[in-house]
Amino acid sequence: MPLCLQCHTLEVSHIVKQDEVYALCRIYSVPYASDIHIQSPNIAGINAISINRKPIMREGVLTGYSHTMTVRANVGRLLGRSNVSMANLRKTDVKAMIDRIDRILSQKLHLSMQNSNSAEWMLGRLDCGIDLHMGTGELEVLRMYMRLLHKGFTMNCKCGYAPYKGYDRPEVQSESVTLDNMAKTFTYNIYYKALEWLKKNPSVPKTEMNEIEDVIRIEKQLRGSRALKQLTPDKKRLSVLLDENSTFALMGKIVAEVKELFGSGYHVTFDEAMHIIESSPYGQDEKRRLKSLYASVDSFGYSGTIKILADQHGWDEAVCKKIMNQCRKKVEALGISIVGLSLEDVELTGRTRLESIADILQKEWDAGNVRKSKGVFGEMKYDARHGRWKCNFTYHDAAGASHRTTIAGRKGEAREAVEMKVLGFIRENLKKNLKATAGRQQEQIDCMELAKHEIQRFKTTVIRKEMLVTLDDCIWQIDSRINKIGTSKKDKLGGMGYGL
Repeated sequence: MPLCLQCHTLEVSHIVKQDEVYALCRIYSVPYASDIHIQSPNIAGINAISINRKPIMREGVLTGYSHTMTVRANVGRLLGRSNVSMANLRKTDVKAMIDRIDRILSQKLHLSMQNSNSAEWMLGRLDCGIDLHMGTGELEVLRMYMRLLHKGFTMNCKCGYAPYKGYDRPEVQSESVTLDNMAKTFTYNIYYKALEWLKKNPSVPKTEMNEIEDVIRIEKQLRGSRALKQLTPDKKRLSVLLDENSTFALMGKIVAEVKELFGSGYHVTFDEAMHIIESSPYGQDEKRRLKSLYASVDSFGYSGTIKILADQHGWDEAVCKKIMNQCRKKVEALGISIVGLSLEDVELTGRTRLESIADILQKEWDAGNVRKSKGVFGEMKYDARHGRWKCNFTYHDAAGASHRTTIAGRKGEAREAVEMKVLGFIRENLKKNLKATAGRQQEQIDCMELAKHEIQRFKTTVIRKEMLVTLDDCIWQIDSRINKIGTSKKDKLGGMGYGL
């Protein structure tokens, strides 16, 4: 199955009316205050609801309050698919999720129709990634994988350990690894899922355990507008998750970052690694250097070896990281990781070779040749190089022949504006075709049918409800005009004695 972005938890927020807040306070028997927190609101998939009240001041006078509601959801539970696994973010899954949230907002939380359109709510947090099935549920093998991640952490991607208490204890390093981006734009949390779930729920149902017994969860946590730029440069609405260009691009970024953070290649025993390096085509001096650094990583870990280089040679960390990354890639070119299996792990698991997590993830990604859902209209894509949205699509001339064209926005222009430009092009092309077929009613009907189909195909790429309503209105107008011409045609034929 193709590898797509998955999601565990997300948060969306929107400004709501004061009377809606009063109603919510009555439903959950909580006092109206500047900060309202509703934990466990007894709605499947909704973890928490909070409302923040801010004063509105005009010329120093309090004129009212604005209220921002935030809803935190577990996507798997929201869709009724799983209590323990991440949920896929394919377009059909996201549509189902949005529909479910809409119903909750209107029917459970009693928000107005205007405020129950969750696709327009702002996305503020996305815990996404992949539940990676390792092909084995052996406890010690999965714990060994976690230790290898710690040992091989390269300090790349401007990441460092999240400095929580006890992160460096041996038992913790056998269970999870948490890394913070120095720019505070993301956090990686990677862990052996079954072990984590058993700690929270000692009596795990067998069906749930079967889902996760061989899973290592690779979770990238994005919080705030700055972090979510990795998903979209536009406004961070929930509807962006409907765009598979964005979600698959983020999954591809995660695949690349895991490789850069922990390296690739088979983990092998020390003796096998020495033999492979010695048998390599590198020169003798380079072989000695690679063996020496491999031995250092074996004893002190990758990040520990960087510190040793800095202490021994007086180099700054950036120089040491550059040297280590060059050596790592030379070792990986031989098909092995620079991080080897310890004697203790070999004795404990009986494994003398282990495929790296990065390679398993990359294989899953490469296997998904056809990743995105197929649309019947040209895709609306973001051109990162030029900072603009564009759409390459098919239209028809008056004779029915098809042509391709590209509509692109200006740098920084929103996707919505480019969507309107595409619709404007289809409208102008229809006017042109109707002018070319003036007086020939059947040909005009054919032109309108083609334009109608173009708009219907265009709808498959649109995610905003307002735009979908606009397109439906255009289709209605075309149908009305076709019916009008058809009626006129019947009247004319009837008047000529043909009697339809």
